[in-house]
Amino acid sequence: MTLVSAARQLNYDNATDVRMAIERALEPHGGMSAFVKDGQRVLLKPNFVRAMDPERGGVTHPVFIAETARLAREAGAKDVMVGDSPAFGSAGNVAKKMGLLDLLRDSDGRVVEFRDIRHVRGGLENGRFSALSQSGEAVDADVLINLAKAKAHCQMVVTCATKNLYGCIPGRKKALMHCLVKNSRYLFGRMLIDNARTLGAQLHLVDGIVAMEGMGPTNGTPNRWGWIVAGSDFCAVDRVIAEALGYSFDEVPHLKAARDMKAGTTELEKIELAGATLDEMCPESWLKADLLPVTFNPIRLGIGYIKHLRQWKTT
Repeated sequence: MTLVSAARQLNYDNATDVRMAIERALEPHGGMSAFVKDGQRVLLKPNFVRAMDPERGGVTHPVFIAETARLAREAGAKDVMVGDSPAFGSAGNVAKKMGLLDLLRDSDGRVVEFRDIRHVRGGLENGRFSALSQSGEAVDADVLINLAKAKAHCQMVVTCATKNLYGCIPGRKKALMHCLVKNSRYLFGRMLIDNARTLGAQLHLVDGIVAMEGMGPTNGTPNRWGWIVAGSDFCAVDRVIAEALGYSFDEVPHLKAARDMKAGTTELEKIELAGATLDEMCPESWLKADLLPVTFNPIRLGIGYIKHLRQWKTT
C-alpha cells in the first residue's frame, strides 16, 4: 500500500496553526525528519506561476512555504532554498510581491532562481521529447520538497503534485513545449510523468487550504477547500486529490499516462489514506475548468516571452 495523508486546516491566519497542520499531515510518514537529515541542502519547490494575491488560491501560500521551511530547518537542514521558474518574471520578484521574504527570515530560508540547466537523456518514455531540461538547483539539492497547489486547470484538467514539478524546467521553454505535443493532453501528461519521476522529489506537500476552482491555474476563483495532503508518491497524491475534488480517473490525462507508463500508484485500492476519508475531503462544491487547447497561440507565446524578459529586468 502507498501512503497518502491529509490534515484539515481552514485558513492561513495563524502561522502556528498552519505549521501544526503540516506536522499532522507528515506524522503518518514519520514527520519531517523522515525526509530531511542533519546537514542536508533542501529545496522547496512551490507554485509561483506568477505574482498574485495568494488568497486567490493560484500560488502556494507564503505562510505554508515559510512554515515548511521552518520544519526543514528544525529537522537539521543546513540550507533551505525556495525556488521556481515562474511563467512571468522571476522567483525573487514573485516571492517579494507575496510577502514571502520577510517570513523566511526566521528559518534563514532564501529564494533562488533556476539558472543552471541540466539535460536529462535516456530512460524517458513520453514518446515526444528525447531530452528534458531541468533545474540544476533542483537536481543538486539533497532533498527536493514539492510544495504544490491544488487547482483546476484549463489545459490539464487539474494540477497538483505532478504538474507543479514542471516548474523545474527553467525559463520559457515550458511554454514552447506546450506547442510541441500536437495539442495532446495525454502526450503532455506523459512528459509531465517523465519529468516528475526523473526529478525524484522525496516529499510532496499540497497546499489546498485555499484551492483554485474554475479557470485555473491563474484565472479561477478561490475555493476554501481546507486540506493539506502529503505523500512520497506524486501519482498517489494526485489520485487522492483528483478523486476528492470529483474528477474520475479517465478525466485526468497525466494519471492515465502514469498508469500506462507504470509510474507510481494510481489505483485507489492500493493507496492507504491516513487522517481523513475521501468523503470527508469532498468540498461542498467544486467548479471544473472549461478546457482550452494545450498548445499556445504563437502570437500569445511571443507576447508572453517579451513580458517575461521585461519582468526579469525589473528584478
